[in-house]
Order: sequence, then structure tokens, then C-alpha cells
Amino acid sequence: MVPTAALRNLGVICDQCLNLENRIKQLCRSCYRHVKNLSKFRKYLSQDSAAIIVYAFIISRLDYCNSLLYGLS
Repeated sequence: MVPTAALRNLGVICDQCLNLENRIKQLCRSCYRHVKNLSKFRKYLSQDSAAIIVYAFIISRLDYCNSLLYGLS
């Protein structure tokens, strides 16, 4: 078996140094894709509704699997 530079656990990417660079890249790609998809039905939403949806989505992605990262320096 060949060792890898990063692993995925519950959708969270961790590398051998436990830095979050790969996790942040994955998070940015995911958020961008979902916000871009939101633009398809943006015309049916008010400004406030769209802002709430984007805020809720991004915060839920940022908070996902914090227990895996608990206690890391």
C-alpha cells in the first residue's frame, strides 16, 4: 500500500501535517459551485432571502465536522 499525502474522513480532507490548505480549497470549490447554482433561481428570490440562503449554506459548510479538528494546534 502506498502512503498518500492527504486523506478524506467524513468528507474532510486532512494532510500529513494537519494543515487545512486542502480542506479550504475543497470548501471554496464546493461553496462556489453551490452559489453559482443558486444564480439559476435568484430571480425568484428577494435580496434578503438570497442573502439568508447563501449565509446559511456557507456557515453550515464551515461548521461541518469541527469535532474532527477539535484539539489541533
